[in-house]
Amino acid sequence: MKKIFLSCVLALSFLIGHTSSAADKKSDSTQKHALFHVGIGFGMDYGGLGLKVEYLPVKYIGVFGGVGYNFFRPAISGGVLLRPLPDAKIQPIALAMYGYNGGINIAHQGNNLALYDLEDVSKNYYGFSTGIAGELKMGRNENRLYLAVLYPFRSKEFRDNYDKVKASPVVDLKSDLLPVTFSLGFTFPIRSGR
Repeated sequence: MKKIFLSCVLALSFLIGHTSSAADKKSDSTQKHALFHVGIGFGMDYGGLGLKVEYLPVKYIGVFGGVGYNFFRPAISGGVLLRPLPDAKIQPIALAMYGYNGGINIAHQGNNLALYDLEDVSKNYYGFSTGIAGELKMGRNENRLYLAVLYPFRSKEFRDNYDKVKASPVVDLKSDLLPVTFSLGFTFPIRSGR
């Protein structure tokens, strides 16, 4: 699992670094940047399927909050994005966040859940996550296509409850838990008139 994560990180870093250096030479460094960006997408940083708002006090650093629905319950997240090449057409991003990073949803199984101590495991779980991302600027208005790979540091409570669910004979898991998650979104700027 760690090898897969490291391979994804290295491949994305190489791709972003290689294309950003060429794009950075062509960009106009005097262009004014929008203070706010609003996006729609899916992933942990969007709270599932939802909205994300980013505030850029300086063009190299963004602070974001996301709210969404993970097909089970509403979820939220918030964090910081570091943008080392903010004027490049393809921007590499490092991010850290706290928020929704796991969920368990067990369909009602009658009284069987109580027998296996699974009554209170169906909920959203929160914790820290880190990751890398890339944004592709589209057009002159700073519209962006966003793709991220996130590594969640899931809580002991989540891991213990997930193991209980996995071992239970009354719950049929359809897939295993992935070590990384992915986010995909589209953002557009909100001009502030500065």
